[in-house]
Amino acid sequence: MSIRYFQSIPQPLPESLPGKVHSTPPFTPDEAPAFIGTAVFFHYINRMVTILPGSSPLPLKNGIGKTVSMRLGAWYFLPAIGREKSPGTSLGLLPAAELPDDLSWAKSSAATAGAFARLASAIEKAGSNSVPESVRNITREIVLKWNGSNPDISGKWCDNALAQLDASEKSAGKLALLAALEPHRITEEHVQDFSAAFPGDRKLLGVLAWSSFTAARRIGSWLRS
Repeated sequence: MSIRYFQSIPQPLPESLPGKVHSTPPFTPDEAPAFIGTAVFFHYINRMVTILPGSSPLPLKNGIGKTVSMRLGAWYFLPAIGREKSPGTSLGLLPAAELPDDLSWAKSSAATAGAFARLASAIEKAGSNSVPESVRNITREIVLKWNGSNPDISGKWCDNALAQLDASEKSAGKLALLAALEPHRITEEHVQDFSAAFPGDRKLLGVLAWSSFTAARRIGSWLRS
């Protein structure tokens, strides 16, 4: 695919609808589950990686230690990368679930549809166990209106959205909204405030996973035809 093709795609402006960027998608309907699924999962995992490991997943980030870590990592993961894989072999790791309407782009691939249906169900359950319903409702509403542009850099958009919540709900709401739309802005203080009101690693991972996947699902909805 030529560079000229990508240069012809209009830049997503704040007032534009992101779905229009791919009004002529660079993949066929049969390829859509693989392409859109990759994009959705990337946006989900990218948010989680941005928040949790920091700038590098390696234990040693500089000097000779980084070089050794990279070589050990390559040695460890190489067999998995080279192994022949069959679609759907890991579906049994999670219980079967119904595919949500907003993930309907995956329908034409049984393996992709099964994977995203199970993932969505597991993350929704984690979210309901970790995030107050009031916070989930606000987060869904804001993400549904989001068009891909960067939020107000001052952060007032977040404070205004959570103004009617109590202190503990605000800590959960701020973490949820930032994880969805501005994961790079999450600080240790945000995590500490949430953990003080909702202790336990399971709840922390639940709110981060649910919020990140909510945003990723929204992005996927822009790419489907």
